[in-house]
Amino acid sequence: MSTTVRAGAQLSFDFHRDQSAVFDSFFPGGNEEVLGALRRLSALESAQSAYLWGPPGTGKSHLLQAMCHAASAGSDRPVAVSYLPLPGAMRHGPEICDGLESCAMVCVDDLDAVAGNDAWERALFALYNRLRDAGRTVVASGRAPPRASPIVLPDLRSRLEWGLVYQLRPLSEEHKRDLLLERGRQRGLTLGPGVVEYVLRRHPRDVGSLCAFMERLDRASLSAHRHVTIPFVRSLLDE
Repeated sequence: MSTTVRAGAQLSFDFHRDQSAVFDSFFPGGNEEVLGALRRLSALESAQSAYLWGPPGTGKSHLLQAMCHAASAGSDRPVAVSYLPLPGAMRHGPEICDGLESCAMVCVDDLDAVAGNDAWERALFALYNRLRDAGRTVVASGRAPPRASPIVLPDLRSRLEWGLVYQLRPLSEEHKRDLLLERGRQRGLTLGPGVVEYVLRRHPRDVGSLCAFMERLDRASLSAHRHVTIPFVRSLLDE
């Protein structure tokens, strides 16, 4: 399913929004406080500005999309929200930001993608100002805290400190183990002795890769009618 983002009255663009990227499917690890704050923010009870930062694989894109889903579903009336993933949006030009102040909430993902691009930085600075003047909510994400952001335009970098700033912390080893067990329970998988430890030793350990492997493991187990054992996992990893 796609989210339609309108730029002014002339242009429209579709950005895919992952329907599984909701709050309930986010494994918080040590980020429970951030998760709770973003849930409250997505209720749109008041206009807010927030900035979410952390290294790749900490779930920033998941959470921004979850906020859009929650804001859209949490109102009795239709609510216009926009998810703007900058790596994809850059293919269309900064004009895509025009008119977004008509949305109740705009989530701008991966500010690092436009760092040093003067036209994009100025367009986002202007968008921040229009959203503030219109009493809207804006949430952005990046890899570094505001003062260490690679954004060049000082005025835009200062906007990142306007409101709430949240840091997402990577999952610990214990949390990654809990994540695999939780994903297994959600899929009805019974993981044999030592399976989780084996996966963590042999498979890339970032959260996205681990979640993708659990989906693959689920499909393979159903197709082969096999229990999830270390030999079965080894056969998948060796393919």
